[in-house]
Amino acid sequence: FLRYLLPRELRNFRPKLVVLDELGLAVHLGIVDEHLACRVLKAFAGKLDRHAVVTGRYVPSSIRGMADLVSEVREVKHYFRRGVVNLEGLDY
Repeated sequence: FLRYLLPRELRNFRPKLVVLDELGLAVHLGIVDEHLACRVLKAFAGKLDRHAVVTGRYVPSSIRGMADLVSEVREVKHYFRRGVVNLEGLDY
């Protein structure tokens, strides 16, 4: 997906918000190249009319510095622990 958001393509495609969900973990596991992610985020860095949100654990400092918002959610309580496999409306 990030290949399609490279800065040259972003000249014509100007979303106000891009959410790169679980990017931190994807970079950490080597699924997404950190340099490629930084190139995409560079198109958003410092812009007042465009924002980048990154989620996930292990977000590298290079990415943290370029994103507008970085969040990491941790489980406190989960219905799975009670034996509920999935819930309509939450999981599907």
